[in-house]
Amino acid sequence: MPFLEVAYFAALVLSIAAAASGWMRLKRLTPWLGLAALTSIFLTLVLLYAKTKRPPVAGAIEPMMFMAFILGLLGMLRSGGALKTVRLDRLVWTAVSLLLSLLLFADRTPYPAWFMYDYTWARCFFLLRRASVAVILFSGLTAGGSLLPAVDEAAARCARKRAVNHLVAGTGLFLAGEFCGFTWALNWLGDYWRWGRNFLEATTVFLGITVVLHLPVRWSSNPRARAWAIAIAGCFPAILYAAHLLENL
Repeated sequence: MPFLEVAYFAALVLSIAAAASGWMRLKRLTPWLGLAALTSIFLTLVLLYAKTKRPPVAGAIEPMMFMAFILGLLGMLRSGGALKTVRLDRLVWTAVSLLLSLLLFADRTPYPAWFMYDYTWARCFFLLRRASVAVILFSGLTAGGSLLPAVDEAAARCARKRAVNHLVAGTGLFLAGEFCGFTWALNWLGDYWRWGRNFLEATTVFLGITVVLHLPVRWSSNPRARAWAIAIAGCFPAILYAAHLLENL
């Protein structure tokens, strides 16, 4: 079995183990399993770069491992402190496990080299868009964590605040990616915008997040309603991306 496949399956198994450990409340074991899973994901990305000589911008396995790495890293770095009782680690590693599980049904061979991926603007577009999906998903998981039972109000309040911050940060990455995308299209195609399915979906994601960030006062004054709205908006881009992946099987 190629090293790339070994690294992928190690990342998948360790992510599932970290998620299971989190749900079983094995507080000492979960961080170590999460670190091992994150290391395996990073090793997979290194092997992909060694094979393709480019950032993880194309195909199925490259962007999925990239998003899983960012999500796992956020879970390791942004789940402590006041959020310990929320136990975001179990949600994060469950989401990472689901993302990596999708690759069981996809072609895991690196995408062939194509001149388009040599453009800096194109690379930035793809990397920023995938990074935004991971950060926005983390926002949704953080908001969802505040809704779980046995979470005290102080931790839930902190989770909701961080969820909003990550949603804004993810939206910033998304807009930066769109800027890189239309700059790339302007320089390459001579036109920076044209209507299509991808633009419709990108606009839908942006408008949905904008609505959530500007909820009416009577809704935003209800913490649980706001948390539900952020959780749904945060998970939507990742679900959309997964649907694209499954559609192309």
